[in-house]
Amino acid sequence: MNPSPLSDLSFFKFPEVTGQVVQNIVLVVLLLTLTVLVTVLVQRWLHERHTRTRERAHFRRLTGARSADGGVERLLQRLAAYSTYKEPMDLVRDAAAFETAVVQVLAEGRAEDLAGLARVRQMFHLNVINPNLEVVSTRQLLRDLPVRIVTRDGDAVLDVYCTLLKVDEQMFTLALPPERDVEQRLRTQPHVQLVYWRENEGETVFEVDLEPVSTEDLVLFRAAHALRAEDFSQRKDFRISIDVPLHYTYLTRDQLSLHRAGQDVGGAQAGEGHMVDLSYGGASFVCGSALTPHGLVQLKFSLREVEARVVLEVGSVSDQGGGQSLVRGYFRGLSGDMRSQLNHFIYREQMRRQRQQEVIRVVPGV
Repeated sequence: MNPSPLSDLSFFKFPEVTGQVVQNIVLVVLLLTLTVLVTVLVQRWLHERHTRTRERAHFRRLTGARSADGGVERLLQRLAAYSTYKEPMDLVRDAAAFETAVVQVLAEGRAEDLAGLARVRQMFHLNVINPNLEVVSTRQLLRDLPVRIVTRDGDAVLDVYCTLLKVDEQMFTLALPPERDVEQRLRTQPHVQLVYWRENEGETVFEVDLEPVSTEDLVLFRAAHALRAEDFSQRKDFRISIDVPLHYTYLTRDQLSLHRAGQDVGGAQAGEGHMVDLSYGGASFVCGSALTPHGLVQLKFSLREVEARVVLEVGSVSDQGGGQSLVRGYFRGLSGDMRSQLNHFIYREQMRRQRQQEVIRVVPGV
């Protein structure tokens, strides 16, 4: 009689755990892990290569269909040569690189490039309507868009809401409100800040030099295009110029530290001032005291039906001359009701100013 196969179970025994066995197990695990990683990387590379090839073919069809003579492709290659990109397809996705390259190409002085650049801009929607591109050049602006012209003379601010009348690759033209003092001011002080606001990006500031366009019935100014002014930090909050008297109470950073420690902070500094701009996130005001950054200042002021009491953390202070300081700050601890009232006021005010193309003259203390 043959013995039962189950009479000897030694077959099911695990091998004796030795150093060699452990080493083999580790090698198998490492090999499997490496195989998975290589497979994933190869699949990703193949997918990216396929996507890239398909995009490249679409890009060539697009440029070829719009320019049978190959002029668009040659222009794009010249633009790419002024950037770090090897392919024009990547260049048109980077607003900063593209607009910088445009400046370089136009500096070559070829008249035919103006029409070619206009075709490229239209072909790839290289303007402010494209939400995937940041605003870095006035060449991205479009006619009929509302913009602001801001010029300063000490504490005095002239804030003009106007409309773009024409935009091409060389210059842009503005239609300003027909107020002679505005025209005279811009003739004598042509260096201004042009401010464009886009909801997802906030304010973009350009420094331009205006020149008048002769006309009897319209107040027109034009300017050469400019890249974004990097000296001005981009602000997400839309700011409106105002001139509103206020009362402030200020505690320094050291006084705040004493307050947290339960010690006597001494007397708070108080005084009168004028608010010069207001935004969804903060405000600026002029006062006769040199406040220091990082302190907290409480402001009391009136905005039509809004009686506001807000707290700002002082961000920066700059000397305006004549014993006056410009204080910029950010709202802290703003209640939901007060924030809603301020936001409602700012939104309505900016829409009204843009619709009526208002001129705001801010002369604090006058």
